[in-house]
Amino acid sequence: MAGKIAKRTPEQKKSDKEKEKKYVLLSVKRLLENNMLENLDHLLALYPASIVAKDINIGYNTMKDRLENPAGFDGEEIRLWAQIIGTDYQKLQDFINKEADVRNTSKYPSK
Repeated sequence: MAGKIAKRTPEQKKSDKEKEKKYVLLSVKRLLENNMLENLDHLLALYPASIVAKDINIGYNTMKDRLENPAGFDGEEIRLWAQIIGTDYQKLQDFINKEADVRNTSKYPSK
């Protein structure tokens, strides 16, 4: 039966998703460590907020609140997120702090 494509099993589909996530996390790690992520939106284009929320054990609405005000991320959330990405806690903390400063400044521009 030439031309027939074998169906992927649920295990194969799960394995493929895990591989894809592994590559996404590796990309995020490299971009973060090389200071190539412009902002949280850039990060979330690669690693969606819904998945981050699930990975760091917070609800999606809580994640949306954290993205509105990145200073709201607590140390444990950042530690877990850094561990999942495979990067240094301080590197992610600095990135989030920078984003919090930018978002805070844009809401309340100086005169």
